[in-house]
Amino acid sequence: MVEILLVHTPFREFSKTRFNPINNGSFEVEHPIGLCYIAAVLEQHGFNVRIFDMEVMKASSEDFITVVRKLKPRIVGFSCTTVAIEVGFVLAKKTKELDPTIQTIFGGVHPSLFPLEVIADPNVNFVAVGEGEYTMLELAEYLFEHKNIIEEIKGLVYKSNSTPPRILQNPERPVEADLDKFPFPAKHLILGNVQRKYYSSAAYENPISAIITTRGCPFRCSFCAKFFKTARFRSPDKVLEEIQLIVDKEKIRDLEIRDYTFNLRQKHNIDICKGIIKNQWDIHWRALVRPELLNQELLQYYKKSNCYMLSIGAESGSPRILKFLRKGYGVDHIERAFQLADKYEIETSAYFIIGIPGETSDDIAQTVQLIQKTKPTYLVLQIYQPIPGNDLYDLLVKHKLTPAEHPPYSLFKGFDKPFLNLPNLPNKVLSRMRIYAILKYLINMDYLAKLGKVVMKAPLRFPRNVRTMIRFLAA
Repeated sequence: MVEILLVHTPFREFSKTRFNPINNGSFEVEHPIGLCYIAAVLEQHGFNVRIFDMEVMKASSEDFITVVRKLKPRIVGFSCTTVAIEVGFVLAKKTKELDPTIQTIFGGVHPSLFPLEVIADPNVNFVAVGEGEYTMLELAEYLFEHKNIIEEIKGLVYKSNSTPPRILQNPERPVEADLDKFPFPAKHLILGNVQRKYYSSAAYENPISAIITTRGCPFRCSFCAKFFKTARFRSPDKVLEEIQLIVDKEKIRDLEIRDYTFNLRQKHNIDICKGIIKNQWDIHWRALVRPELLNQELLQYYKKSNCYMLSIGAESGSPRILKFLRKGYGVDHIERAFQLADKYEIETSAYFIIGIPGETSDDIAQTVQLIQKTKPTYLVLQIYQPIPGNDLYDLLVKHKLTPAEHPPYSLFKGFDKPFLNLPNLPNKVLSRMRIYAILKYLINMDYLAKLGKVVMKAPLRFPRNVRTMIRFLAA
């Protein structure tokens, strides 16, 4: 019997009777790395735990119930973003209908931001706020082994046994400063033998694996919800040890570094790159970077260690909007970052947002112009969505630009769909602007010439990745 089942909750239910496209803006399915860390800590302390990744399995709620019936867990933990919380509540309700004695715990971004709202749901027993490894461990020890005192489990929100039950909130759990203390993420505990189903349409070679080298982010972008405002670093030796494990056991050659920002500390980056070079691993990797922190020395090490792509959160081509978003860099930094990547023949994936409250058509025109100038290998052009938990969202609430303080989460249909219907940028206009920007980007002759060089270097890569994506969606 499995004691604990951890669930990666999708942002919408998959149906077995109709086609549901994966619509997350970049056509990729990533490992639930946070749940893999929690599972690793639980396994390290003797608990029988499994992970059910409903996104990679395209699992319906009926599939979920089948898994719960088969495994008979005593605890089911749901990891939820804001856009997935509604599905999480549905699954918790089905869990309780199947067996009211199963204890349900919610964690992840949205429950950590709004623990009192989440715990108020009648089918939720506990909420873990912040990093969940040791909160989950101590709760499991309390429920299974009668260890610990529940009032002393930091980071836990729960209901009392009184009638009616009261909502109780324990003190916050301090973040773990020593990231090397954690065991490697337990990807082997994901159900369904799905390791080779994690993919990206932009990957050098599918399937992909994932790793993190840091936690937290010191920057203060106004639209981003972050709990951990101080960056913590794993030692390069531990990072390299985990890469060796991926090479030897997973036998995967495409590595995604999932840090909020990989290039926070130059020496840390260089030490990891030197280790990859020294070991002569047959891998290729990609990461998300800040444009103003890139320089030639870093790019040289990236290239030598087989970095094939850098994702850059450019966000906007308007200096006014960049300042409003508190990005901390300017258009000149963005342009220079793409120039450096081009110089070292490293592909780029650019993330831009349009439809920012207060943005004008002139601001969007500057974004389109910057896209044309930088010619990223891949473009992710999103429409701003009012996701709670940040200063920009609070500003929208203050000026009553959202339907309610917490709008119905079912209204979120993906980051390519407008939501706010702003007076100066109605939804239809914004959708047309996005389509225009993408088409203009795709038919740019300089971009097409640049893409042609990328294809010629590895002509089998693109059809192979397209086939992988088609096979996944049809599976």
